[in-house]
Amino acid sequence: MGAVYIGTSGFSYAEWKGKFYPEDLPQRDWLSYYAERFDTVEINASFYATIGKAQYKRWTNASMTRPVKIFGLLLKVIAISRR
Repeated sequence: MGAVYIGTSGFSYAEWKGKFYPEDLPQRDWLSYYAERFDTVEINASFYATIGKAQYKRWTNASMTRPVKIFGLLLKVIAISRR
């Protein structure tokens, strides 16, 4: 049987503060905290905007204490039809 990875659709939700994230945890540390508990995360921001290489690097570095094994990216597909 293959590996099973558990995660959520995103990690940066303000309503999680105090429920999942400790009240005193700065938002910049949320991904690191998340990565200590889950193996994968879906990045929703990539659906709504073009994400630069620097942001992906920050996400990767933020999860280095216990790396997220899989970052799932949502990509917007724009279909252009020519007549």
